[in-house]
Amino acid sequence: MGASITLQDIAIATGVTRQAVTNWRRRTSVFGSPVPFPAPVDTVRGVERFDRDEVLAWLQVTGRGRNDQVELDAPALTPPDDATLDDTITLLALRSQTARDIAELSRDELARLAIDVDPHDEVLAAEVSELDPSPQVLAYVDELLGASYGPGDALDRLTSSRLFRERGGRGLSREGVELLVAVIGACVQHIPGAAVAFDAAPEVLACIPDGTTVVLPSDRAARRRLMIRNVPTTPDAPSVVRAAVLLGADDAVLDRIDDIADELPAGSVAVVLGPASVLCDRLRGADARRRRTLQVGNLVAAIRLPRGMWTEAHRLTLALWVLHAGAPARRVLLADLTGRDVVVDDVVDDVLGALEQSDRRQYRYGRALPYDRAVDGDPLVPAGIAPARLPGVDPGHRDAVTAATLVTSLPVDGFDILVAPAAAALATAPRSLGQMVDERSARKLRGSRIDPAHTETTGTTRILSAVATEPTWQIDPLVAAMHYGHALPTEPGDVVVATSPRPSAVVDEVGGALVRSPSFILRLTERAGIGPLALAEWINLLPEPAGDWRAWAVPRLSARHVDDVEAALTTAVAHLGELRRREDAMHDLIRHLVQGVAVGDLALLPTTNRKAG
Repeated sequence: MGASITLQDIAIATGVTRQAVTNWRRRTSVFGSPVPFPAPVDTVRGVERFDRDEVLAWLQVTGRGRNDQVELDAPALTPPDDATLDDTITLLALRSQTARDIAELSRDELARLAIDVDPHDEVLAAEVSELDPSPQVLAYVDELLGASYGPGDALDRLTSSRLFRERGGRGLSREGVELLVAVIGACVQHIPGAAVAFDAAPEVLACIPDGTTVVLPSDRAARRRLMIRNVPTTPDAPSVVRAAVLLGADDAVLDRIDDIADELPAGSVAVVLGPASVLCDRLRGADARRRRTLQVGNLVAAIRLPRGMWTEAHRLTLALWVLHAGAPARRVLLADLTGRDVVVDDVVDDVLGALEQSDRRQYRYGRALPYDRAVDGDPLVPAGIAPARLPGVDPGHRDAVTAATLVTSLPVDGFDILVAPAAAALATAPRSLGQMVDERSARKLRGSRIDPAHTETTGTTRILSAVATEPTWQIDPLVAAMHYGHALPTEPGDVVVATSPRPSAVVDEVGGALVRSPSFILRLTERAGIGPLALAEWINLLPEPAGDWRAWAVPRLSARHVDDVEAALTTAVAHLGELRRREDAMHDLIRHLVQGVAVGDLALLPTTNRKAG
């Protein structure tokens, strides 16, 4: 058998989701011709393996996937079973410094080559001398480099392979790396001549801006990663931008931040990435510990990041702190990027404004508060905090019609979905919603009573209700933190439910909203047997006299169908949203057209669509 590949490997190589690959396995024909997916050839620790060459041949025949260079990319994703991440990185560091393949070298020849590359044993000579790699591992390193755009790209591909996943590493997403690189680079520009000092975490060592000099770390594994990336180093620097990714217990994260702040030279900056639960949210009794950390007065920005920046842990929300050693900060920039379209350059501008401590700076995402007021906040970063907005001004009739036609003039794609008769199987019995709560496959969370006097049209935190006749309110995040700190905000995928005047439900795809009672939240677990969109649609189909919510019958889907149904409903809901957007734009067009012509602001011009009289 040749090299083996997993379903997750196939998903990464072809640029699709893991669920898409599962769907390929179920469909035995393509365009009416029988082309079954290759059968697994082995199972390792419960994970099916497939012959890589058979899969590549199947992809060639079917045209599946979004990567036309999958044959070049796949070898990097299929390390031998006896390979380990640390040893492979060490060998890659060695291979990056020589123009010859290492698969042909003996153990002694590898050791001699390592001494030639690292004569003072500062990076890898000792480690290579202790290795006894198999020929398959050596050949894989050569193959990995050959399939990559240089050693740095090879390291990135390696940390996307199963070696990294099996070790439990998750790492930053592509968007997370891009954001951290940009912020670190901006901080370096703010301090001319500064070098970057990285913690040894592999996730940080992937975030080195181009042209940056790095303070040589004491950790030899970190040095090997820098060698692979060909990053210039210096033994020390008078001013630094220290970057760290900190994950762990609350006190451990805050202790490490204290250490970083104590070690930071005057005028230097630290960029710390860590859990939002520690850096931004209410700590449930540990706030005094965080306040002690902030008493130094060096925090200039605290930013809650969008979800999904820590790969394979999408429920983990990260946050960014920027610390500036020297004169105590007068103001702190607080920002919540959850559910927002993030432009990296705009985030960088906000961070630079926070470092400048300018009272006149306008911010794209955040709001600057006096230091004492900000650090006394509970939570530190209120959900939804954003720049204060001015009430909107109604556009002129001409601008409004023009804006509407930008939407209505575009064609609407059709919507289609493929279905087939299901194989005969025993149907699963429904259960009541109360049963789901009792068995903890769903959690019921109360809404909160909201005083209308606290709401405002310029607020940036949403207040949701599942009752269709009730509008979505907004509230300023600082007002929400002051008066409704007890209220639980929604998380992405929460189902907001109302029982009267009829059963109704909506899914909050974004999170961070308050829920207005009597509506309440249903938060599903992985054991729910149904997805949030399917549950919401089912509730909306219930008859008006549905009785007590605990007695509502909820269908139970088999585990393999839950994601498929959610994916189909996601597409359907997006299509419906686009149709409604067109409908709203058409209503705006009609209203402003009639009013504009009536008051003499507009005159219609002949168009090619108008029939000749």
